[in-house]
Amino acid sequence: MGNGQQTRFWNDVLLGECSLKVQCPKLFKICHDQDISVQAAAAGNWGMSYRRCFGEVEMEEWGELMAKLETINLTIADDRVCWKLENSGKFSTRSKYRFITYAGVTDVQMMEIWKAKIPLKVQIFLWMAWHDRIQTVQQLRKGNGIRHRCASSVSKRSRLITSCFNAQLQLQPGAGSETA
Repeated sequence: MGNGQQTRFWNDVLLGECSLKVQCPKLFKICHDQDISVQAAAAGNWGMSYRRCFGEVEMEEWGELMAKLETINLTIADDRVCWKLENSGKFSTRSKYRFITYAGVTDVQMMEIWKAKIPLKVQIFLWMAWHDRIQTVQQLRKGNGIRHRCASSVSKRSRLITSCFNAQLQLQPGAGSETA
């Protein structure tokens, strides 16, 4: 943060991982100017006007807020936006997509599958099996009536790989390699 002119006191993330309106919801609800800038709030020595006097809960929030605000140092430089999902501080659609999709969680087992030196179609099949995306009898019956040879005996995806006779043949060591 620079001079605080472009940073909204209650709505922007100043301290911690979320905005002050989330950290201090009781104070935010009774504050007159909910869109005040950090610069304007600091100019008034953080003494903003409120709709009513503080109760016990608001006094507790006020004390916590004042302790947090002691760490803010405004400068003469303009405010600038910093993208926290990238080390460079610059926005990227890749980091946003990863945040939305995985929210910071990396599936280590899936990463091992993608790094393994196995055919792509096997990697895709394993991904589909892991994420429960393989069609089973219930799905095939809902669709256009196409049925797999094992469809009559397999009703759940989790059992497809282990119960289907054709799949068992494929998973056996040496399967697919013909000997003369």
